[in-house]
Amino acid sequence: MSSSPVPNLGILSGATGSASPLRQRVEEIEDQARSLVSTLQGDSELALAGAAELTIVNRSAERGQALVDLLRERTKAKTQFMPLTGEYAVPSEAAIFINATSIGLGDEAARLPVAADTLRQELIVADVVFNPPQTWLLHTAADRGCRVVDGLGMLVNQAVISFKIWTGIDPDATVMREALEEFLEV
Repeated sequence: MSSSPVPNLGILSGATGSASPLRQRVEEIEDQARSLVSTLQGDSELALAGAAELTIVNRSAERGQALVDLLRERTKAKTQFMPLTGEYAVPSEAAIFINATSIGLGDEAARLPVAADTLRQELIVADVVFNPPQTWLLHTAADRGCRVVDGLGMLVNQAVISFKIWTGIDPDATVMREALEEFLEV
């Protein structure tokens, strides 16, 4: 039996790391953040960053409904499933739109199936993809005046959480973000 200083913990640094940068943006519009839209299946914990209503959009009815069922079981959020057929139109009442898929990973031109004209100026748009940091979705949303949250914050926060678990030291997230941006040449 080993005497590891790290206890047996079950921590999802991806989930917590994803939610941290988004939670900062949600706090900016807390009174308005009633609806959150997540495309396809991904980090469901992103949905737990403060929204009361969630719409999960997925090409697979089975996978999408399974996520909705899990969220209904484990959260108080009003959650619904919407099948993805063609381009998704972000509802006018949505406060946040999240791409929680790998679409765009390694390909900044990869187009998410979302109607660009439904990305309104007051919408917060987040993408979990971290490389490239500026995906088609984030470029398009920023051009339309949306506030955007890139996947680099998620990746940095995952590293912060993991580093603290393993070392007991609180690393400087700003320094880590700067190092990541230098590495990615952004």
